[in-house]
Amino acid sequence: MKKDNISSLITTLSMHNEWYAGNELASYLHMTQRTIRNYVREINEGTEDPLILSCKKGYKLNRNSKNPLFFLKSQNDLDTPEKRQAFILRELSFRDTVSFSEPLSVEGLAERLMVSYRTIEVDLEAIRTYLKEFSLSLHLKNDHLSISGSETNKRRLIADSIIKRLKDDILTNRSLAAICPTVDIEDLSVSLRSFISHHDMYIDNYRIKSLLLHIVVQILRIENTHLTRTEDIQIPNIQKRKEYLIAQEIGDYFYRKNTVCFSWGELNYLALLIICTCNDTKAQFFQNDPVYQMVEESVSHLKNHTGIDYSKEYFIHVLTDFFYRLEISCHYGIEVINPLISSIRNSSPIVQDYAAWIMSKFSKELNISVSKEKLTYLTMLLIAYQEKYGTKQPLIRCCLISPEYYMMNESLIRKIKSRFHEQIRLDNVLSNYESMPDSDLYLSVSPSKNRKHIVNISPLLNSDDCKAIQNEIEQIEKERRCRNFELFLRSYSKEEFFEKNTDIQNREQIISYISKRLCESSCVSSSFQNSVLIREKADSTSFFNLIAVPHASAECVYHNSIYIILNEKPISWGDRKINLVVLAAMERELNDDFEVFYETLVNLFRDRKIIKRLLEASDYNAFLDSLTALVNM
Repeated sequence: MKKDNISSLITTLSMHNEWYAGNELASYLHMTQRTIRNYVREINEGTEDPLILSCKKGYKLNRNSKNPLFFLKSQNDLDTPEKRQAFILRELSFRDTVSFSEPLSVEGLAERLMVSYRTIEVDLEAIRTYLKEFSLSLHLKNDHLSISGSETNKRRLIADSIIKRLKDDILTNRSLAAICPTVDIEDLSVSLRSFISHHDMYIDNYRIKSLLLHIVVQILRIENTHLTRTEDIQIPNIQKRKEYLIAQEIGDYFYRKNTVCFSWGELNYLALLIICTCNDTKAQFFQNDPVYQMVEESVSHLKNHTGIDYSKEYFIHVLTDFFYRLEISCHYGIEVINPLISSIRNSSPIVQDYAAWIMSKFSKELNISVSKEKLTYLTMLLIAYQEKYGTKQPLIRCCLISPEYYMMNESLIRKIKSRFHEQIRLDNVLSNYESMPDSDLYLSVSPSKNRKHIVNISPLLNSDDCKAIQNEIEQIEKERRCRNFELFLRSYSKEEFFEKNTDIQNREQIISYISKRLCESSCVSSSFQNSVLIREKADSTSFFNLIAVPHASAECVYHNSIYIILNEKPISWGDRKINLVVLAAMERELNDDFEVFYETLVNLFRDRKIIKRLLEASDYNAFLDSLTALVNM
């Protein structure tokens, strides 16, 4: 990251033959002024011919310098269309935000990026297409470039460019402070939480970074007299909402700090940002509310599949509030940052699957397009609820063998139940090994090794005993999952539904081909393909760039089936590449079994060496044997 930052610093200065003020350069590069001073010192160190000149005016590139860094960095840093386009977009956004004497020209870009005029024109066409996502236009007049469109859309573009500039780095208070040095980010963050909680609203540690970023962009625009209009935000009765009261308190905060003064239009915009990033902890909706009714239908469907009752603690109201805010944020294009997209998706594929199903339904009903970040927040909401109220795995049956001695058994039983009541069910207590009943786990005070899954414990149940019991429980649960996985796989897959090294090379063609095969075999109806594609549109079912598990469980499934395609040459699956496709067509009654299969299969591919072992399989039976052996390892 440091190497990239130094490259960006040199390249940025090479674009302008004038002094660049330190605060402007820091804001543009999303670094602190102190970081820039350190980089300049490091670049110029050990030479009498400095590459970067510095004085009270700021920084400027010494174009007469013989420092090789100038040629190496400036030529190689923007050597791809993607890098050039990102750079040009940052330049356009920055110049549109702050006062800048030198306009951006195509000829100047071509000269300083050391590419042809035609190359810049091709880059600008790609930028025009990208700007359409923000309802903005790129204009070229007298060789000078500019962006036109609404103020709210320009702010969206700037926020997006900042996120892309920071790449995979988590947005921090320090990086936000570098963007807008006039704002005390630490103090603003504390004040925001206070204002929000005071009005019975809630914001988590991830979305507050999004809110801070949007506010920072707002302050930058206001400082340079780029203002929103009152009519830009058309939310009914916005000035009667809690969020508007919070916006007024934030406006007073900035007024006291002598930073900016918020107009009515800016207060409306700030209220919009709060609506899109917060939740109302006391939201109440009537049962005839259309979104509330859709939420009720969705959680009823989930209850049938998961056995979890989502009606506790006003969860339906919480979820309804979530979707009302989601609709507004999608309408105005206000994005939220979520650094947990991959980790949540990979660690909780089943809950992500539920979230994707709900989101696809609401996307269609509300006519909105939902980002991965917002889908992940819904997944996190479901996970939080399931952690509190979710049903547990079937309890492990346990038998205790302990000779009777005064009240020692009563104490031992009480300790076992207290420590492991959520994992085991103590069915039998015996004083000897005669006529031992069938059980999953045996705990024995008397030394013995004549049974599988037997743990020798002391009468006092010490910490070592508890660790040994827990290890055995985990082993039993693993064996149970493996048995269920193998049974499910062998029950619903068959040799004619296994192919290796097919010529089909992308997701849509694969799904179409398999759906057609299943339809010809009377396993699914003609609408099955569309059901799978709707699920894929909500969230791709590919994991780790190795495997995809497309699926659908609906009325369009007549016979439960698993279709497998294994390819040495990677298959394009959206923006990923995979080698294994396991498509599942399941009736609703098998949802619990499919969950175990799905989660076990996905978790298996955390080890990238797995695919190499599977590719060695020559046919269907060899593949099944290899896969089940790997699961049991």
